[in-house]
Amino acid sequence: MDRIEKALRRLSPKERAALRAILERILAGDFLGMDIWDIRHILVGDQP
Repeated sequence: MDRIEKALRRLSPKERAALRAILERILAGDFLGMDIWDIRHILVGDQP
């Protein structure tokens, strides 16, 4: 099984929605206001 697929299946629906929104912005080239630390905390679940 692909590691990415396995990791995506472990995400909650809320986390999947957040990831989808981030990826859509990246694919659209909209990096304005994006902070790598904020993205990391969303995806990893760490608290800043």
